[in-house]
Amino acid sequence: MSVELPIEGIFRAPLLLTHWIFNILCFELVFLFILKYRNKKTLKTISREIAFSILFLGISIFSMIQFNITFYQMTGNVQLSFLSTTISLKLFFNNLSYFFFILLSFLSLLIFKINSIEFLQNMLFFYLYGIFFLGTIFVFVFKPQVFLIISILNWIILIYFWIRYCLQVNGSKNKNTTDTETILLMLPMILISLGFFLSSNLMMEFTLANDFIILIGNMLNLSGILICLIIFLRDNRLLDSKRWENIEEIFVMNKQGACIFYKNLKLDKKDIDEQLISGAITSMTIVLQEMTDSMGMGRSNIQKKNKLISLYSSELITSVCISRYESNFIDYILKELVNRVETIYESTLNDWDGNTDIFLPIEFILSKLI
Repeated sequence: MSVELPIEGIFRAPLLLTHWIFNILCFELVFLFILKYRNKKTLKTISREIAFSILFLGISIFSMIQFNITFYQMTGNVQLSFLSTTISLKLFFNNLSYFFFILLSFLSLLIFKINSIEFLQNMLFFYLYGIFFLGTIFVFVFKPQVFLIISILNWIILIYFWIRYCLQVNGSKNKNTTDTETILLMLPMILISLGFFLSSNLMMEFTLANDFIILIGNMLNLSGILICLIIFLRDNRLLDSKRWENIEEIFVMNKQGACIFYKNLKLDKKDIDEQLISGAITSMTIVLQEMTDSMGMGRSNIQKKNKLISLYSSELITSVCISRYESNFIDYILKELVNRVETIYESTLNDWDGNTDIFLPIEFILSKLI
């Protein structure tokens, strides 16, 4: 038997409470991302914060409208003059909530990918998604089940991009495996989508959902948003703007321990003297000599007081990073730097005459990665 709206009875209070907490946390996430991008200077560094902010704004608006439909009486009709038809007030706001959610989801994905290397490769997808979104306008007065189906498709698209993003963030460890951390990052969006599916008022009216199932849906929503809030507050790798600030120095050395590239990301060039560079390179050469025999090819970390030294070694070169704490982003940078430099300079590294000027373009490669 379907649930009667607005909801009354013993489940009304816990449902109200979980709805309100979820809405408040959603808006907190929106303001969190707004505050994070306010001081950034370029669109490239703030695009992901804006995208996440728009996405959670869409979820917040959707949740608030659905909240009012679920718990408060709506009577009357709305005249849609541009479509020459009349629909009920409840149906109008219900479809409006789905419309805003799909619109803001589309905008968030568009902004998220617009500064990505893969953007041009995904243009066909965005054309199709744009047609899909415009199609929602023409079904605005159709039966509510249509919007439920469209919303489910929208969630599938969001989850697909979220999983791809999580795999990209944690892909530096092993692209052929999915570790616990990656699953943890995927979990919030999956929980929220399941929660919305179970607690949607369309599910209440057109399925056998009851108050308890709706409460389960709300708890899934709440769990997802709490995990999301914790992750975004604690893990800067998900917010492109600050993930490089952990990195202090980067070296690239050949197998004999000679430094072919050095970059200090914390000091301006005018502040870096030759003694500093020479001392840093000498220290790293000693560390490399101690570690190379036991390390072989691959990744390794060592802790020195309050600094972390990360290394990634291949057959010809080793990339080294000095940072404050461990990060998968550093592993990704070191691995990609080694692969790209080795691909470009393979013949030069096998027969190097000691001229380091030839390796100056490595700085451009590094800047692109960061």
